[in-house]
Amino acid sequence: MIFYPNLLSKEEFGLIQTMLAIVLPLVALGELGATSIVNKFFPIYRKHSDIKNNELPSILLLSGFLGVSILMILAYFNLDFIGRKFGKSPLFVEYLFLLPLMVYGSMTFNLLSIFLAHYRKSDWVMMIRDIGFRFFNFVLLGLVFLKFISFNTFVKLYSVSFALAAIAVLILLRKNKLITFTLSITKLSRRLSPKILKYGFFMWLANVCLVTAPLMDTIGVAGILGIEQTAIFAIASYFVVFVSLPQKAILMPIIPIISECWRDKKMEKLDQLYKSSSEVMLLLGGLIFANIWINIDHIYAFLPRGYEAGKWVFFVLGLAKLLDLVTSINGYILNTSTKYWKIDLMTTVGLVFIIGPLNYFFIKEFGIIGSAYANLLAYFSFNLFRTAYLRYKTKLYPLSKKTLYAFLLIGFMILTGFAKVELHLNINAYVLAGLNIFLKSAVLTLIFLFVIVRYNLSIELRNMIAKYTAMIGIKL
Repeated sequence: MIFYPNLLSKEEFGLIQTMLAIVLPLVALGELGATSIVNKFFPIYRKHSDIKNNELPSILLLSGFLGVSILMILAYFNLDFIGRKFGKSPLFVEYLFLLPLMVYGSMTFNLLSIFLAHYRKSDWVMMIRDIGFRFFNFVLLGLVFLKFISFNTFVKLYSVSFALAAIAVLILLRKNKLITFTLSITKLSRRLSPKILKYGFFMWLANVCLVTAPLMDTIGVAGILGIEQTAIFAIASYFVVFVSLPQKAILMPIIPIISECWRDKKMEKLDQLYKSSSEVMLLLGGLIFANIWINIDHIYAFLPRGYEAGKWVFFVLGLAKLLDLVTSINGYILNTSTKYWKIDLMTTVGLVFIIGPLNYFFIKEFGIIGSAYANLLAYFSFNLFRTAYLRYKTKLYPLSKKTLYAFLLIGFMILTGFAKVELHLNINAYVLAGLNIFLKSAVLTLIFLFVIVRYNLSIELRNMIAKYTAMIGIKL
């Protein structure tokens, strides 16, 4: 996050963010609902067939490659139209030819990762995605800095990294004998195929909307304001990615459990999972949000001038993300249910119809922060309806008194003047900024964790804290 804007120009950094914003919805379009099909039907395949006779991975990968290929052909015949739409972003048009490699690689990685998660190997996925992929691209940035490679070479190798990540997951699956490739159709597939096709089609529509909606802001900023403004918006969005890290870490391993709860009709377990995941996500996400906000000026000091224009964009987007964390796993509860999955489709389609026009009008009126306002309004409405619907139909509900206490704790840490308490030393400005970030974050984190333990705001987090403090001889 710090290195990209310092080593690349705003236009170059904006190019990377715009490409990513285009790749994700194309993957959702091309995979034809495959990831949702895996989440719902793979537990059934695992129960009734062995790995050697499980043709679901082969069929879904083949259909995904077919879907992406159709999209690439359509894009090829509409290059002039794409060029006109991104007239203010000529660098994006110049590197448009790299998108197919990124889309094929990302689609394959996503699909193979879901299979790993169902084998309770989600930690492998995070190792590849959050460590391997990022380290590879960090090395590429270093080579740019040392002038061993040009930006042109960097973009091409960056595009290749998506395919490399997919190959790494495939090697892990094959090495551990967790996947085989066969097109021999079993009786199970023949029996389930009508349900799979129907479910896959509707979930495909839902996934396209769900992936496209969060990217409306980046695409809107790029199209209306240009990719230099996209770079400023992207940095603020990157900070929000850190706030969402607990959500990413928690969701992947519990998606199969949600599916199993529906299959075995364990509603009490599902309700407990709903509440506990909400508490953990909100508290951890809130801790990260508070730490970033009290240090926001020092963090921007490490970036080139001009990026600080996204400060309040982060604040508004961060609030929107916290509201999303509170509602926890409602989308996965809906789309893995045989009874309520269509609600997931309708709400996500509705989200796109709301967030697209909101972004357009708010960006026109308020600039880049208008997109943040649009996100906050749209996602609040979206999650409010889903939460109320699940409450009404299933009695499942993620909120409790602890949710209120968590918000009060987060607000207290942000509003008590914490951000103004800092060191003033006659030393290098970057060193001073780093010291302030470290000390303020350390104090805030210790207070935050103490309150969680003292008032038992989350049993799961309290147990985790107790486990690690016991290692250093402190018993809670």
